[in-house]
Order: sequence, then C-alpha cells, then structure tokens
Amino acid sequence: MTTLHPHTGTAAAGADLHNTPARVAPAVTDRAYLASLKGVTAAYVITAFVALLIGVLIGPLQA
Repeated sequence: MTTLHPHTGTAAAGADLHNTPARVAPAVTDRAYLASLKGVTAAYVITAFVALLIGVLIGPLQA
C-alpha cells in the first residue's frame, strides 16, 4: 500500500504514519510581539462579552 508522507506529500511505500514526529511551534522571544498578542486577545474577549451583554439585554424583548 502506498501512502503519502504527512510533511512532504511524497509517496512512501509502507510508511508508518503513527511514528512521524509532531510539528512544534517555535518559541517566541520577542516581548513586543507577545504584548501585541495579549492586546489583541483582550480586545477579542472584551468584544465577546459586550456582544453577550447586548444579547442578554435584547433577548427578553423578543419574547
């Protein structure tokens, strides 16, 4: 049976796909980049809670 290699997409006869190493994300050491990610995440969380609050306030008006 011919299978495809998960990373290269090339054919490998009899390849065992369960023994391939997992892909690992590289460590991020840039403090400014991490701070910007925290800011974006906080904006998403705040936006989600504001949308939920609006839904809770307007929801009973539909009944």
